[in-house]
Amino acid sequence: MGDLNQTAPKLPVPGKRNVLITSALPYVNNVPHLGNIIGCVLSADVFARYCRLRGYNTIYICGTDEYGTTTETKAMEENCTPQEICDKYHALHKEVYDWFDISFDKFGRTSTPEQTEVCQAIFKKPWENNWLSEKPMQQDGVLGIYNFYISKLRFSTNLFSGFIVGQDRLVCVLCNLKPATMRGIKSHAMVLAASNNDHTKVELVEPPKSATVGERVTFPGFTGEPDDVLNPKKKVWETLQVDLHSDANLVACYKDIPLTTCAGICKVSSISNGSIR
Repeated sequence: MGDLNQTAPKLPVPGKRNVLITSALPYVNNVPHLGNIIGCVLSADVFARYCRLRGYNTIYICGTDEYGTTTETKAMEENCTPQEICDKYHALHKEVYDWFDISFDKFGRTSTPEQTEVCQAIFKKPWENNWLSEKPMQQDGVLGIYNFYISKLRFSTNLFSGFIVGQDRLVCVLCNLKPATMRGIKSHAMVLAASNNDHTKVELVEPPKSATVGERVTFPGFTGEPDDVLNPKKKVWETLQVDLHSDANLVACYKDIPLTTCAGICKVSSISNGSIR
């Protein structure tokens, strides 16, 4: 990992080719896997090694991104503070990159005092010169057209093969599909459930037990009011559904954004990396 023990800063050298290399900063809400390595730090590492072999004055820097919604939701999931999450996963990331011998000259953190000072200075200059303005706006997103709510099942029924739903169990339901008749019964909502890869096992997506029946499930970063009824001809539900899944920690997600209630995030019991529909 470069010369991490050096005390003198690595500075530009007049008359030489000076190369600064960085790569996308990994979030501190997971353990990096091979796809993260290949799609993020490895290509920059190859280029850094090439530059050093050519004799260029090269510095390769990276670090964990410790700000944002993902840090907060991961802390909620693990029942600890955001700082504890940052400390834990920064160490895990560094250990993985050390094992792969990624040649960072510096692998740091966005939460360091130096980083904070630089970022605040960048913000303060336009702020103090009145170059910034505030105005409300609506952030459009595909999730804005869906109505996910907490509901309570008050009867037992065989919804899926080998899947029995108990009475008075909190579930997540999609409420703005067009009503349909199933086996002679009018259905006005769809219960969300996860299934494994071969669809031999199915589990409900469940909110925390302290969630309120009737509250709307939200996705941090997505706003807007849902459509009253989805138009089935536009196939918008089919488009959204492919990105609904349970992650490695059993959290129900749209892409990497957890289904969230006032009491916390929604999860499944044991199916990791399963599809949700």
